[in-house]
This record gives sequence, structure tokens and C-alpha cells, in this order.
Amino acid sequence: MIPFSDITQILMASSMQETIAQAAISKKQAESMRITAESEVRGAELLKQAGEIMNENKSSINLKYFETLRDIADNWNHTVILPDGIAFGK
Repeated sequence: MIPFSDITQILMASSMQETIAQAAISKKQAESMRITAESEVRGAELLKQAGEIMNENKSSINLKYFETLRDIADNWNHTVILPDGIAFGK
């Protein structure tokens, strides 16, 4: 039979505890920054794809334009004036 011992308590200086805690916080912050950066890259890729699709179909650009104008008018109670020809894709 192999003897073993059970560690019930570890005492360390408060400065060492603070150092370990700060290292854990730094690791979590770095991981959070990595996740945020990856999300931004994916978002940029999706926006690029959407732009390419909209560029192929000009009427979709007008639809997006009208949707944006509607949001502006709804949220800020503004009157919106459309340039001549925008509704007809000129």
C-alpha cells in the first residue's frame, strides 16, 4: 500500500495571491479580446458578402435605403425628402 497525505490548506503571501488573481484576470481579458476580434472579422465578412449581393441587384440597394430612411424617421420623427429618381433606380 502506498502512503498518501491530504493537503487541507495552503498558506501563501497576500502578494502571491494577488499575482495569481491578476494573472487569471489578464488571461480572461485576453480571451475576451480574442473573441471580440473574431466576431468583428466575421461581421466584416458578412457585410462584404451582403454588399456583393446588393451590388448584383440594384433594387435591393433602394430597398435598404428606404429601410434606413424609415428607421431614421421612426426613431427621430424627421421628415425625409427623397432625391429625384431614387425610387425608380435611375
